[in-house]
Formats: sequence, structure tokens, C-alpha cells
Amino acid sequence: RRKDGVCTGGACAARDWAAEAAARREEQEGRRAKEAEQEGKAEREAKAKVDAERLALLQAEEREALMIRSLPMRKYLMDNVLPTLTKALQEVAKVRPEDPVDYLAECLFKADPQLS
Repeated sequence: RRKDGVCTGGACAARDWAAEAAARREEQEGRRAKEAEQEGKAEREAKAKVDAERLALLQAEEREALMIRSLPMRKYLMDNVLPTLTKALQEVAKVRPEDPVDYLAECLFKADPQLS
């Protein structure tokens, strides 16, 4: 190197070569990091898809189990509660009392076989 800062000879070429090699390494590392990030993202998306499918299956199974467990309750309501309740609501609609909730309660008490 000369006193004026200009590079000459093999020292400058070696320095330039080392700088180019460092730049190539940095570029390769950047590419590898980007590829690893893309692979990780693809894995996360695949896992999320599998999890969503499992959740949907679980929810469907729970709904089915709930329906099966609720069948006896539905039958009881349809056989014992709804006929009496329907008649009482029809009576409320005909009479149109000032306090329909109280009137409905009275109709249901009157229809209760345990209180008769």
C-alpha cells in the first residue's frame, strides 16, 4: 500500500477476495435462514390444519353424544310438559290477563296432578 492509501499488488487482491468470500458466505447464510423460516412456516400451517380437523371431529362427536343423552329428556318434555304448557299458553292468549306470567303460573298449578 502506498502512502496515499491506494492499494497495490497482491495484498489488495487478497483483501478483495476475502471481502467477496465473506459476502458470499453472508448471502448463503441469508438464503439458508430464509429456507428454514419457510420450512417452519409450512410445518406450522400443516399442524394447524391437522389440529383444526381434529377439533371439528371432536365437536361433531360431542354434538352427537349430547343429542343421544338428551333424547330421554326430550321425550319426557314432549309427553308430559308441552301438552299442559300449550293449553295454558292458549288460555293466556284467550283471556289476555293483566299479569300474564302470574296467570300462566296459576294455570300450570291447576293442571299439576300432584297438587290435585
